[in-house]
Amino acid sequence: MAVRYGGSSTDVTTGKGQWCANYIASNKLTAANTSADFSCNPDYNVVFAGIVTRWTPVKNLTFSAELGYFHLDQKFSGTAHSDAFRSEADHGLRVQGSGHGLALQLLLLRASESMSNHDSEIVDAGSVD
Repeated sequence: MAVRYGGSSTDVTTGKGQWCANYIASNKLTAANTSADFSCNPDYNVVFAGIVTRWTPVKNLTFSAELGYFHLDQKFSGTAHSDAFRSEADHGLRVQGSGHGLALQLLLLRASESMSNHDSEIVDAGSVD
């Protein structure tokens, strides 16, 4: 999924310009505390893919394994340092993580037992007059 804000980051009459103006003002960013290659671009790409497999060795008992992958590719660049940030370190505004972007892999293992209708019978109530 791609999220794109229209317009230019320097034109406050556009969505991208309004987003960047708010971001820069709220984090107190200036030319003095950002790098020369700093650029505000709120556009980003998100990818999520997953798979699940289930195995039922006996009735009402299921083992499952789920594997998920999440990837965030953001478009900011440069570095910034602001007192508004939680830590005192410079923050790199670039693609994060190994390769291209933030990636998160999930592996979930589960065993579940179905408790429904173990010893019950469906009884026909007949008609009510």
